[in-house]
Amino acid sequence: MDYPKSTPGIGLVDGRFVDENTTTGQPGSLIPAAWANSLMAELLGLITAAGMAPDEADTTQLVKAVRLLQLGAVGGYALDTGAPNVYVATYTPAVTALKDGMVLRFKPKASNTGASTFAPNGLAPKPILTLKGAPVGAGDIAVGAVVWLQYDSSLDSWISILSMAQTAASEAAAGVVELATQDETRDLADGLRAVTPLSLKKLVINTAPVAGSAANLKLSAWGANQQVNVSADSLVLTTVTGVPVTLGVWLTINATTSGAGGLDTGVIAASTWYSVWVAWNGTTVIGLLSLSATAPTLPAGYTYRARVGWIRTDGTANKYPIGFVQAGKSVQYRYSNVIASGVAGNVSVPNWVPVSVANVVPPTAGRAFIGLTTGAGANNTGAMANPNNGAGAITSNANPPMISVSCAAATPVWVNSTVAMTLESMNVYWASGLAAAAMYCFGWEDNL
Repeated sequence: MDYPKSTPGIGLVDGRFVDENTTTGQPGSLIPAAWANSLMAELLGLITAAGMAPDEADTTQLVKAVRLLQLGAVGGYALDTGAPNVYVATYTPAVTALKDGMVLRFKPKASNTGASTFAPNGLAPKPILTLKGAPVGAGDIAVGAVVWLQYDSSLDSWISILSMAQTAASEAAAGVVELATQDETRDLADGLRAVTPLSLKKLVINTAPVAGSAANLKLSAWGANQQVNVSADSLVLTTVTGVPVTLGVWLTINATTSGAGGLDTGVIAASTWYSVWVAWNGTTVIGLLSLSATAPTLPAGYTYRARVGWIRTDGTANKYPIGFVQAGKSVQYRYSNVIASGVAGNVSVPNWVPVSVANVVPPTAGRAFIGLTTGAGANNTGAMANPNNGAGAITSNANPPMISVSCAAATPVWVNSTVAMTLESMNVYWASGLAAAAMYCFGWEDNL
């Protein structure tokens, strides 16, 4: 209700409204007579909501209402005297009937273990439901917590509208959520701590780079010794939990040694792929070669690492890394590798022949750099290649192969063509009608 902003004769004495105007009320009364009727109606409503039977002829009802508020029968809480899952509380003045929308609070002496009921002042027990209308589950009512219940006459049940329980929240249950510190946000160590918008912003900044992200990354090997060179203006390394660090790198790996600066474990083998890693122990940056593309064996104390590329050893007794240069994700052999030659399949039918690229591109390659040459061809045919066997003939203009070369019937010519072919498998497909034709690989693009 809206009370008057100002009333003559109204003052504040000891924190109480006092009407000193004897023509409108009694000296020292808590409220002026001008307010009595409307305030009485409001207070009588509180009495009714609390389950009391108001007697409008009884002038003591106002005192009862004030006493009701003082005792907290409407806004305070009572102590539970029941058993777990069967909660009982006694309010003074007594709650004699359940009213729709009535709100009561109680403090349970034991946590619930499942579906529960509540009964005030000896009234019939009614189920306690969650805000979603389902029976409360184990732990929803916690010992020592103050539980707020609102009676819903349509469900003939109590709805748990608030609980001060200090249980931890999870993806499956409501509860208290602790804010993560900046270190906890960065380390992603605990999924139950909430991240604030500022921490989330820092998290994005700190963890957006992934291991292997680099500026001006370069690798090389010359094919005439055991050395692999690695450099980068900046390179992101991470721990196994994703904590990042960014470093500048300039180092050499010796493929014939074992441990820091060499092979992570074992001895080097011929015709074998080795992933190239950079690792850091907080002080020293080293390079490693490993058979694993995901989990190298790190020397003691080295927790940050990133894969930056691959080498393949040659088939000789030297077991040297095959010569290459790498810029970013793109790798180019110093010398092209022929992977198929001569007559194969049929360029007109067509009939495709699969050719493995496993010996010329590593398992993480996303694209292979493929070339075709006619050689000294002179029989009015050609060669073609495709990432799958679904393309049409060499002369098709509706479904042509990704790459093709051809030559005239009478005059020997040499025609070369290259393409960056996205790999669909570790095979590429080709067909050739030329004895001198060849398909070769001159590099790859890595998925770093």
